[in-house]
Amino acid sequence: MTRVYCDICGKEVVRKKEIWKHTLTAREGNKRVSYDEHIEEICESCATTIHCCTSMMKQGWKPDFHEMKEAAAAAADGADQPTLLPGA
Repeated sequence: MTRVYCDICGKEVVRKKEIWKHTLTAREGNKRVSYDEHIEEICESCATTIHCCTSMMKQGWKPDFHEMKEAAAAAADGADQPTLLPGA
């Protein structure tokens, strides 16, 4: 039996039926920076968080990505840019 771990938080997914996946792709011809993302194995907790965030964004919520702002400021100052990926 193969163990499955969440690609976001790293938690083992105990029941295989609880695995979620998330895909974000640009439409063909989109010339902006590619934000293509495909995550195959997500636990129910992380899937719920993604769902809640996207639902709230549709209602006008603006997330505060302070880690991204801090990384951009550090990079502008010439410091090493921190890795923002989970598990890194």
